[in-house]
Amino acid sequence: QSNHVTVSQVFPDGFYAYAFESDAQNLTTIPNLSVFRNIYLRIPSLAITEIVSPGVGFTAPFGDSTFPSIAAVQQSKGIKVFVAFSSSASNLVDGDSNAFQDIFLSEVPVPSTSTYTPSSFSTTIRIPTSFVSGSEPNGTSTNPKVSGDGRYVVFESDATNLVSGINGGSTTRHIYLY
Repeated sequence: QSNHVTVSQVFPDGFYAYAFESDAQNLTTIPNLSVFRNIYLRIPSLAITEIVSPGVGFTAPFGDSTFPSIAAVQQSKGIKVFVAFSSSASNLVDGDSNAFQDIFLSEVPVPSTSTYTPSSFSTTIRIPTSFVSGSEPNGTSTNPKVSGDGRYVVFESDATNLVSGINGGSTTRHIYLY
């Protein structure tokens, strides 16, 4: 079952990609040993479907990943796809111990052919860390949207330590730009 499908821009040569969330366990060449929802990238012209929300070392994630947002950018070395998503998994990057849903951004260089090594397929970072102290967010972050050029991610969060001057309890949500 798939929900929240987002499509990148379509390039003049017909290239496009889309990101979606699913709890299916048979979509990729890497076995999905997780019972949680994952984010996948599909590139129809290359017949590639890959998970972009695996745990560190391509292990099963320890929580759901949801709300993908995608951008594809033509660069001098080819197309690069950016997929932002939220996840409650604590093992998508090293050092995630805040027990809250966080925002992640995967940077995916698109291979020129369908031959590639899945373990080097994408790079994922967690955003945000506190812009004030560099520590982990002390609240939930969700609903990311990546800009068309992949440079910015906007998201909502009830964390109170992302920037200075934020007052309110855990029910106050703010919009942030990373």
